[in-house]
Amino acid sequence: MNKISLPKYEELKKVLLISAGITHILPSECRALSDRIFKKNGNRISETTFKRIYGFAHSKYSPSLFTLNVIAKYCNYKSWDDFCQKQDNKDLAPAKELTWQLLQQNANKITGFTLQALKNKSGIPYDQTVEREFIDYYFDEFINSGCTGTILSAPAGYGKTIALCQWIEKKTAFDVLNNNNDIILLFSSNAIMSVLVSGRDIHDWMLALLGYSTDDDINVLLDIKQRKDSKFYLIIDGLDEHMFKGDHFKIILNQLIDIFSFYKSHGWFKLILTTRSATWINNRHEMEIGNNKWFTGFKNDDNCINIPLLNLKEIKLLCHQIKPGIENFIAANVVESFNHPLYFQFYYQQHEEIFFQNKIDHLCFYETISTFILNKVYLGHYSTEKIILIKNLVEELDIQNNVYQVNKLKVSNAIKKYEHAYQQLLGVGFIREVNKSTNYDFNTYIVFGNNDFMDHSIAKTLLYDNSNLLDADLIAAINTLFANNSHKIGVLKWCIIHAIKSGQLKSIDHITEVETNNTEKLELIAFLGEVLESEYTSTTKNESLNQYFKHSFSKKLFDYFVGVELIDPDYEKLRQMLLNLNYQNSR
Repeated sequence: MNKISLPKYEELKKVLLISAGITHILPSECRALSDRIFKKNGNRISETTFKRIYGFAHSKYSPSLFTLNVIAKYCNYKSWDDFCQKQDNKDLAPAKELTWQLLQQNANKITGFTLQALKNKSGIPYDQTVEREFIDYYFDEFINSGCTGTILSAPAGYGKTIALCQWIEKKTAFDVLNNNNDIILLFSSNAIMSVLVSGRDIHDWMLALLGYSTDDDINVLLDIKQRKDSKFYLIIDGLDEHMFKGDHFKIILNQLIDIFSFYKSHGWFKLILTTRSATWINNRHEMEIGNNKWFTGFKNDDNCINIPLLNLKEIKLLCHQIKPGIENFIAANVVESFNHPLYFQFYYQQHEEIFFQNKIDHLCFYETISTFILNKVYLGHYSTEKIILIKNLVEELDIQNNVYQVNKLKVSNAIKKYEHAYQQLLGVGFIREVNKSTNYDFNTYIVFGNNDFMDHSIAKTLLYDNSNLLDADLIAAINTLFANNSHKIGVLKWCIIHAIKSGQLKSIDHITEVETNNTEKLELIAFLGEVLESEYTSTTKNESLNQYFKHSFSKKLFDYFVGVELIDPDYEKLRQMLLNLNYQNSR
C-alpha cells in the first residue's frame, strides 16, 4: 500500500475512539488503548504509535497496513480494505443536501479534534494558561484590514499555538451566543504532512473532509444566499520548514498559495497561519506575489515577530492560575525574567509541586535555561553534533566588534555535515536564520535564539578552550573579547556557575581581575552571593563547599566585596547575604 485515503483514515480514528469508549483522547490513554486492542485480538500496537496517530508525537509517515488492519479488526471490520469498502458504500447512499450549516458541523468536528490535540501538548496544563491580551486586538485589526491572510509569527516558545487555541475557543463561544455562522477549520502541520504523504491536494482534501465528493463543486461556499455575512476561517498551526523533508515544504506552500490566490477576491475567506519568523522571512517573497497582501502587523525593528512576550500582568495572572495568591509574593523584577513563555513552562515543570514556594531569585532563571539546554541540546539524538555546531558558530562571532550574527556561507560545510543537528537546533529555537538578501547579494545569517542562549554558548566555548578552568587566563580572554561589550557580565555569570558547580571554589578570587564599572561590579557580586547562598543551603551541597565556608575569604576577594564605591541602596541585600552566609571571620 503506497497511499491511504486520508478521509477514511481520519474516520477510522474516530470510530476507534467510539469503539473504545473514549470521548477525548489524552496522551495518558494511549497505553490503555494499546492494551485493549491486544486483549481483544492478540495484536499489539505500541503506545508510541497511538501517540503518533493522534498527534501527540511527531510523525512523518503514514501508519503501516498492519496497524490499519489491527485497528479495523478491533472496530469489528474484517480489515482495513473492508472498512474502506463499507465507507465507499456509505458514500454511494443518498447524501444529505450539502448546506452551509452542514459544512459548519463537519468543520466543528475537525477543529474540535485538532484543538484537543494541541491543548494536550501544552507544557503548562491548558486550563491554567491565560488569555493573551494582544490576540483579540490583532485579529480584529486583521479582519478589518480587508486582507485575505495573516500570520502569527515568532520564534519557538513564544506561545503562538496556545494564543491561537484560546482565540478559537473564545470566538466559537461568541458565535454560538450570537447565532453567528462563521466556519472555523483548524489543522495542525502534522495533518498537512499526512496529506502530502497520501498524495492528495490540500484543497481537494479539505473539501472532502467537509463533505464534498470528488465530483462536487464549491457552490455552497460561494452561495451568498446560504452564507450571508458568515466567514470561512482556514487555520493551519505550525507551518514551518523544519517540519518537512526535502521539497515537501515547498509543495505544501505552493498549494496553500494556490488556495490563497483562488479565494483572495472573496472577502468571506480568511487564511491564518502560525509560523516561525525564519520561515516567513525565507518564504515571504513567494507568498507576497502581486497583490497577495498579508496582514502581519510587523514593525521595522521587530525581526518579523508579532507575538509579544508575556507582560507583568499576564505573568502574575498565570501564577495565580497555577497557585492562587502566590502572585502577590513575587518581586516584579524577578517575575519579568520569566516573560518568555517557554522559560515559564520549564520552570513550572521543574517545580510543579512547589511552584514559586521557595525563594525566587535570578539564579532560578539561569537554572531554568540550563534545564532547557540540557533537554533540548545535550540529550537525545545528535547531541555531540549539536555541541560541535554551536562551538563553530561561537568561533565565527566577531565579539570584539559586537557582531553576533554568522554568515551562513561561512559554516555551510559544518551545516551540511551535521544537517540533522542543525535542523534540531532550528526546531527548538536555539538558533534561527535571518534572511537579509537583496537583489545583489545573498545575505542569510545565523543568530542565536536569544541573548541567554548566546551568552551560555560563548561561556561554554571559552571554558572548553581553557580546559574548563576559571583562572587568570580565562579572565584575560574575557577582558580582551568584551572590552566594550554588554554581554560580558552574562558570560561571566555562566562561568561562575560552572566554577562553583565543578568545585573550583578557590578560583572565585579571579573575578576580582574582571574589568568592570561599578554597576557591573555590583551586579556580578550580587549574583555570586545568590549562587553561593543557594549552593550552601542546598541539601545536596558538596564537601568542598562546606570547607569553603569554614574559612575566611581571601583579603583580595573580601576587599572586592566591600569596596566603598559599592555603597548603594541595592547593597543592603548583598550585605545581608554575607551575614547569612556567616562570614564573621572575614572581618
